[in-house]
Amino acid sequence: MHRATSPSSKSPSPTRKDRGTMERPLPVYSDFSHMSGAGGVGTVKFVVGLREDNPDAIIARVFPLTKIVPGEVKEKKAKPKPKKVVVEDKTCQRADCAARKEKLANMKDENKGLRMKVKAIEGKVDTVRNKIALNEKSILLAEEKNDTLNGQIEESQTKIVTMTADVEKAESFNRLLYVCLLYGLGVWELYHTHITHINVC
Repeated sequence: MHRATSPSSKSPSPTRKDRGTMERPLPVYSDFSHMSGAGGVGTVKFVVGLREDNPDAIIARVFPLTKIVPGEVKEKKAKPKPKKVVVEDKTCQRADCAARKEKLANMKDENKGLRMKVKAIEGKVDTVRNKIALNEKSILLAEEKNDTLNGQIEESQTKIVTMTADVEKAESFNRLLYVCLLYGLGVWELYHTHITHINVC
């Protein structure tokens, strides 16, 4: 037995238009650079619109990147200015508070004077340091001069020793010459006496 089926249970048969849409594979694009430029998407939309009733939905489904969704413009909110903290000047009316305030004012005045004295002392210390540095430089220059003079003195002493030795050698040579001269004179006198004696004879 065949079961009777109600007309409502049967699925509606697809129309010719629906069958054409289901049978045609939708194009797949991995790069949308060819769609850039004026009229790129518009041309495709025009072609799709010749066959389909809702080309915008199909274009949005196939080319989701071509759908421009405007973003929300957020209003810039100015940062709230920090509230100024108002410090209330609560004056103490007690006698000990007044005495402390007076003592504090006196200490501030003393501190000012001490700070000025410290600055003056620091200036004097800097002056003394500069003088010490100059004195050290002068001492170094004097030591260098002393070293130079000591070198000159040692050189002069060496020359004196050398000259003394030369003088002693010269004196010894002179004494030898004097002896030789005396010997020569004696020989000459003997010779002269001998010649005279011969002439007399």
